[in-house]
Amino acid sequence: MGQLKDKPIPFSTPMVQAIKERRKTMTRRIIKCDWLDKVEVDKTGFTAATPPGFISVRGTFPSGEYGDKHIKLPYQVGQRLLVKETWAKVPMTAYWHDLTIPHQELKNSDARGDGWWAVYKAGWDRVSPGWKSSRFMPRWASRITLEVVSIRAERVQDINGADAFAEGGPCSAWAEMDWDDDGYPTSYVKRDQRAVEEFEELWDRLNGKTYPWSSNPWVWVIEFKVVEP
Repeated sequence: MGQLKDKPIPFSTPMVQAIKERRKTMTRRIIKCDWLDKVEVDKTGFTAATPPGFISVRGTFPSGEYGDKHIKLPYQVGQRLLVKETWAKVPMTAYWHDLTIPHQELKNSDARGDGWWAVYKAGWDRVSPGWKSSRFMPRWASRITLEVVSIRAERVQDINGADAFAEGGPCSAWAEMDWDDDGYPTSYVKRDQRAVEEFEELWDRLNGKTYPWSSNPWVWVIEFKVVEP
């Protein structure tokens, strides 16, 4: 198999901030497959018969037949993902006096050699420079690169407490914990339950109009790591 091509992946501003703070190492994305909901699924995963770039779904199909079918993966293990986020393109001279501002530089082609910066809404504490949707972020402006560590398919409500924390939510469950004299939390059940509840709230804020939590849609569970420059 040849080298995997880099792919873009959009994130909301709070989730970009969570990635930057290393609180988010996982994301769930809707599986767009017109037949999956019609199958009584036994298991999903990878077998010796799974074609490269696909995942196998084993179960009972509407015809009554029991067997395997395959869904194409959106991303593959080892693939690099270019994060797309809310951003703005500004003249380099607008902020050149403060090089602590996170930015990517694109040189202009004019004779003066003037340049442009991409700046980012995540963590921004200045006057808005006129934000653009992540959908319109070009490749050169992407500042965060991820690498896929693992990918699987499951129902969104199958998430556990550990994964809910890895999704990068507010994690207020920690504040509600009791702690022992050695600094360890005394109730992991309570922590995990609250983390899942917070993820449910986050999910419905982002996806509630089309794929609400209550519908328990199938999702890709994508674990990733940040590629250090």
